[in-house]
Amino acid sequence: MTSEQNGVAGSRNPYVAVYAQRLDVQGAGHPGTVATLLNVLGHGLSHSAGQDATAANRPVPSELPPGTGPEGVRLEGDHVDLLAEALERAVALQEEETASHGPDHPRALLATCLLAHALAAADQLDGQLEAAQVLIDDAHDGLVELAMSPGAVDPDAVRIAEALHQWIHGRIEDGDDESDE
Repeated sequence: MTSEQNGVAGSRNPYVAVYAQRLDVQGAGHPGTVATLLNVLGHGLSHSAGQDATAANRPVPSELPPGTGPEGVRLEGDHVDLLAEALERAVALQEEETASHGPDHPRALLATCLLAHALAAADQLDGQLEAAQVLIDDAHDGLVELAMSPGAVDPDAVRIAEALHQWIHGRIEDGDDESDE
């Protein structure tokens, strides 16, 4: 791994590429994809989180939409435990990456994509899909913009953002209340 890849979103997590492939093949609503999301969240996006920021200029976490945290979700149906754990871990990872690197860093943007996936997958009663849309729009646009600079973003992070952006927007356009493909 080159020193340039050190700061690239997902470049140190072997599950990121697998997660991108699952999104492509199985879709974001598939339980296997959510299980892989949980593996990504469990491994984290960096072994050196926090080393980019000094105590004097530590970035401030971005504000999440209301009802984004695990306390705002009521889950029912199949895979409740998986969805609840994914949402809890996604919130924690997004807060950690954003606090460590700032909201516009590739790892923070990828963590925001993962949070949007967890929110949209868990959306069964509380309208989490709209919060997921706000998050994915911001993270997607940020990653696409960063990707214009060669080597700034892991291509898998952009694939993930694109797939989740399409899935979440498709569900909203269809008025979908279930987490299918």
